[in-house]
Amino acid sequence: MKSIVNKALCIITTIAGIGLATQASALTMLDFENPQSVGLSAIPYWQGSALPDSAKVNRHFADLGIVAENTVLLDGGVGHAASGRYMIGGIGSKGFLDYDAPMRFTFVSTKDGNSPMLTDFFSINTDRAGGSGNSITLYGYAVDGSLIGKVTQVEGGGNDHLELAGLGLFHSVVVDPSLSNPSTGGIGFDMLTFGDLQAFIPSNKVPEPSILSLAALGLLGLGHLRRNRT
Repeated sequence: MKSIVNKALCIITTIAGIGLATQASALTMLDFENPQSVGLSAIPYWQGSALPDSAKVNRHFADLGIVAENTVLLDGGVGHAASGRYMIGGIGSKGFLDYDAPMRFTFVSTKDGNSPMLTDFFSINTDRAGGSGNSITLYGYAVDGSLIGKVTQVEGGGNDHLELAGLGLFHSVVVDPSLSNPSTGGIGFDMLTFGDLQAFIPSNKVPEPSILSLAALGLLGLGHLRRNRT
């Protein structure tokens, strides 16, 4: 049985000027194939299934730099999930499994599990069934909640690969599937992968030196004016 976490080293080669430049980027992938190791237990993958707390994915992977919201672990049976058996789905407003509900993933420091972090790569795969005709949109957001970019794809033949890349750095990702026709089934997700994490550094709002100089000159002028009046 595969580990729930896989580490991969991806070598990216680009042409820079005359020669070749290589950049090594470490990817972290969650395949959810050993849920007991992080205290999770899966539920059946039927739409509307009840959700015990033990199936809800949240801070189970904070030590790896990612926190999940509105996410539940599903048992798809052998061969249904992209990596084997287990996958994830969304939690609806009434607290049940809902394939029309979005899931959010936020990147945090591996040291404290809270400080905001950024990445420039995120990907996820659909289950192996395919053919539902439902769409999936990935949204990438900055720390302040502004939208960095998005990508939308209609599910194809199964085990479809979706990714956010080339948009710059983002702090969180929302995976938002549709369920246009419940009779065709919803989409389970697996093999969640993200790139290197970088610390978020808030913009420095200290006044520019030129502004400080003008303020100092203004104070000097005010003092000179007061002396003249006396």
